[in-house]
Amino acid sequence: MDRKSSSRRTVYCLAKEGQIEKAIETFAEFLSSGEAGPYDFVYMGDMLIKAGRQDEAIGRYEEAIAAYARLGFNRNAIALARKILRLDPGRIDTSRRLGDLYVAEELIGDALHAYFDYLDVVPEEVRQEEVYREVLQRLEELAVQRGDFAIRLSEFLRRAERFEAAVGVLTRAAEFAEAAGRDDQARDLRDRISAIGPSLMGGAEDIPVEETIGGDVVEEASASAETAPTPASSAGGGEAEESPAEAEEIPGSGTMAFGEVDLGAAGKDGDSSSEAAGKPPVEQRDFQTHYDRGVVLMERGSLNEALAEFEAAACDYDLTPEQAARLQETRGRCFAALDRHREAIREFVLLLQNSTGEQSDVARRLTLLAREYEAVGELDEARKRLQEALETCPDCEAAADVLSRLERGAA
Repeated sequence: MDRKSSSRRTVYCLAKEGQIEKAIETFAEFLSSGEAGPYDFVYMGDMLIKAGRQDEAIGRYEEAIAAYARLGFNRNAIALARKILRLDPGRIDTSRRLGDLYVAEELIGDALHAYFDYLDVVPEEVRQEEVYREVLQRLEELAVQRGDFAIRLSEFLRRAERFEAAVGVLTRAAEFAEAAGRDDQARDLRDRISAIGPSLMGGAEDIPVEETIGGDVVEEASASAETAPTPASSAGGGEAEESPAEAEEIPGSGTMAFGEVDLGAAGKDGDSSSEAAGKPPVEQRDFQTHYDRGVVLMERGSLNEALAEFEAAACDYDLTPEQAARLQETRGRCFAALDRHREAIREFVLLLQNSTGEQSDVARRLTLLAREYEAVGELDEARKRLQEALETCPDCEAAADVLSRLERGAA
């Protein structure tokens, strides 16, 4: 048994025997060794919760979020951020980071909710900082895609006496609605612009808050409340309210244990493929077991089920960078097969940012990325990636074939 496995086994045994403080002390030494994986920090956080040391636990969860984000496993990071906010809703940095993570997963509606949660609790002194301005700018960019959120943001800006910014958000939202064929919404947005107009001349008339919030926002908030898991449940039905009795189970025993990840709200808006987030509890945190299952399911054409297995594979305590890269590439292929090309692009871009393999591996991954850019019609970007592939590995026949086909099509 190697040192890492031995350290963990010692900690698990101490925790099961009720020696939580001793287990925490022993595991802290291991975490400081630099050999820990993301899930180790989750496990430590759960032990600290059991010991009543919530602030320290949240610090460990935040370390796990950073580790998952570095590997590109944003959905695991999202689950932990939501867990932190259940423990301490006033964690403004976590609300902001949750919004960033949702954006990385292209979950725009969820991102907007998270950013507005941030605005609701951010103290006055932080509103002078650059990070606050960055959130507002991101909100202005995203909210125009959703008329209900644009209205909500315009009201926030109006109360801050930023009338021109409020008009700008509503104008861009109206243009977006018109382009999408939502004429009724566009007219409503332009009516609101007219109502704000006198404010620019210094004679604003109050717009009733009930009108500003609007039925759409209330309806969306209700829908979100229905779909979001409560603190006592998760997507897999496994993560209960943190309870000492349940926390004593050791990983691999078939029962939810310290660190089970809640992926309940990580499904894409309006995307039925989010059923992958509702997988059963992970009975083994073993990369190879779940990865192999996922590959078999891919070969059978059960792509959503395969994605659920790949998410489970990401929960392995001992996940290595090489395994993370293999998992990311396979997930990208799975998204591509589902015609979820933007998600495939994200996987391959993240993979290439962390690629340390052979030149042939890098060239192959660049070719995969190029094919996804081709699928969404971004042919110049596809050619650029194929040329990079050939510069990296001149013998890459797949890249040469795709580039030749693209050049023939352009001729």
